[in-house]
Amino acid sequence: MYVRPQKAQAQAAAGVAAHSMDKSNMSVKAVDKQRTWAVDQMIRVARFAQLPITDALTTNVLHFIVAHAGFSPASKDSKKCGVAELATVPEPPLSDNTRNHMCTSLISFVGDLNRFSNQAQGSADGEAGAHSVGRLALGCSRSGTVWATSAIDKLLECASKKTTAVLHGFSSCKPTLEEMAKVLHAMAAKSAAYAAAGAIANAQRVRGLELLLGNVCLVGACWTNKDVRAEFLEVAPEVAECYKRLETQIDGEAKTPKKRSKEEKKEQEDGDPKPVEVLVDVILSFMTKDLHFLRKLCDQVFVPFTDLMTADAVDAIIGVLKTKEGDDAEDGAVVEAEMDVDGMMDVDDDSDVSMADDDDDQEQLGAVDEELRRKIEEALGNASTSLGNEDGGDVSASGEEEEYDDEQMTVFDDKLAEIFRHKKEQKLAVRDLRISLINFKLRALDLVDVFLTKQPGNPLMIRLLPTVVDLAKATSGDSRTKPLHDRTIAILGARRPKYPTGFDSEAGLALLDAVHKRARRAQDKPELAMLGNVAAFVTRALMDNAQTDEARTATSDRVVDIAKASLADFMTRKSSQIHADFFRPATEKLLPSQVGIFWRIAHVALADYGRPGQAVNVYRQVQAFALAETVVASVPRVASESSDVADTSVLAEAAERLLRELQAAVCETILFAVSDENKAAGSGKLRIEPLRLKEMLMHLVEIARRCIAKDDVFRQAAQRAFAPSDKWTGAVAALSSASTVFALKIFRA
Repeated sequence: MYVRPQKAQAQAAAGVAAHSMDKSNMSVKAVDKQRTWAVDQMIRVARFAQLPITDALTTNVLHFIVAHAGFSPASKDSKKCGVAELATVPEPPLSDNTRNHMCTSLISFVGDLNRFSNQAQGSADGEAGAHSVGRLALGCSRSGTVWATSAIDKLLECASKKTTAVLHGFSSCKPTLEEMAKVLHAMAAKSAAYAAAGAIANAQRVRGLELLLGNVCLVGACWTNKDVRAEFLEVAPEVAECYKRLETQIDGEAKTPKKRSKEEKKEQEDGDPKPVEVLVDVILSFMTKDLHFLRKLCDQVFVPFTDLMTADAVDAIIGVLKTKEGDDAEDGAVVEAEMDVDGMMDVDDDSDVSMADDDDDQEQLGAVDEELRRKIEEALGNASTSLGNEDGGDVSASGEEEEYDDEQMTVFDDKLAEIFRHKKEQKLAVRDLRISLINFKLRALDLVDVFLTKQPGNPLMIRLLPTVVDLAKATSGDSRTKPLHDRTIAILGARRPKYPTGFDSEAGLALLDAVHKRARRAQDKPELAMLGNVAAFVTRALMDNAQTDEARTATSDRVVDIAKASLADFMTRKSSQIHADFFRPATEKLLPSQVGIFWRIAHVALADYGRPGQAVNVYRQVQAFALAETVVASVPRVASESSDVADTSVLAEAAERLLRELQAAVCETILFAVSDENKAAGSGKLRIEPLRLKEMLMHLVEIARRCIAKDDVFRQAAQRAFAPSDKWTGAVAALSSASTVFALKIFRA
């Protein structure tokens, strides 16, 4: 049944402020339960986006909860307190449990409002949304007032009236709230001015800082834990300082280039951090908190600052990702991090701790046993040394061990229980530390994902990617870090619409070389596929970063050398994990003018490893043909996307050279397959079986089909390459005259 929001609010308010049921039949616990239910229903109605909710309704619910959660009338005549929400005195009075629930619900309610857009809400009250532009509509009313700021204003308004504050520690935090409220109002005015002037990006940055500061102040005022309140109130001035630095930076950009260069030079000499650097430090400090709404808010605030990222800000995130776990874990405890629906860590004592049987844990277990033995001996005294003597030498002169009475045994039992309890606490502390570190890195990866998604063309990506790749490698094969590994793989495997430019090419080449070396020893196919995507991304970025013909030539030569090293590793080492599909993403991402790099690599594969005896075994020889087919698969895309005739002609010439080399390799392979030398090889690794020969011929047919069917330029190149020749005719004749059994095997295969 649909209930009008105004009626629902009135009913809920009546249930909280003026309970009319017979008190003699209601316990305090039952009253608290009904009041918390009423508060939850008020919030549920106010944040249900599908209803025609008005700003007036949301404001009334927000102010009602703020007033009753933190204040009570100072006099008996509640109507004279000056706060409309406190005009009706709750009967019986609100308990501490109810007020704590209202404080927690208030913070959660504002956290939900941070992600709501006023443009998505209805317009039942006829208010216009002219003051909100684009993403500026998030977290505020249609008039542009941020909900967190409105809550802080209501807190200070109630404190200035004839009321008594019941919030814990409100008197000590009130000066900070008053100071921050001035900053919040300045932020609101500045974001509105930027939006009116058309500087939407700057308006979004200021609005994001206002959202962050307002929520920080709200947590600092209303959270039930005093240590958390104090910590958030200490961070609030840092957010305000970030805003001041941002305002100075924006205003400095409006000055003449000469004045701006002088100010920038002075800032560099003074070593003052940039606004985004301060913000990243603040956000990372919040990432250690178990507040789901705050983590989402940090991601939301970080988005408009991604284009201002500096090397120091990226290094701050890298420092978190490089943090290693301590080596003081006990008893081989293994921690499994599991994320619940809301993204919070859910730890179960029975399921998260298990025993690991590797060598390191066994050594560590031995050290723990020695320490435990020492403590037990200290607890039991000198008479207990016989417990640690395997030879049984510490016995009394009469040959009998000393006996203890009941009182002594009780003392010893208590000491042993204390020792084991202390060891268990240490073990749980190590486990909690591991979980906290995993959570911290997961939340830092959220920032990495936001940055890579919003700024795929930023040159700082090349600075950040090596750390993310290293993290993927470090967390593989460990059940404790599986959520971290999966998150890293997902980030690295995502498709990016742009590629970075303006970075140091040597750094990019070093990254590409490291990715190739890691791919040669990949643990599984998903990791190899991820590394293939990263290699393709870096290769495309390197080619786009080269601005001159000389730079493009030098870069392509370096890329070919790195790929040739991986190719040689795959063709000559059995345990190599490189596969032809590793190069497929690069052939799909490169532009038609750039894909010639891999045509060169395919030519090298056929020339050096496409003939009998060149690769480590026949299977790897077949993979040389598979690599050629992978590269030639780009012909349809090149033919359809290339608008430059010169690029198509260059690739057609490369295709002709590749096809000639392919024909020569197939000819030699056929002649060897039907020769006595192949028969003499027996079942050795160099023997070419009919099935393997058929695979090579199928690759040949597929390559020719792709070159002939799609484009006239490539079709002409294929016709020239496959022109009749004595060598090819001889190979076909040799295959035709081969033994009936061998030919029949090829046919059946």
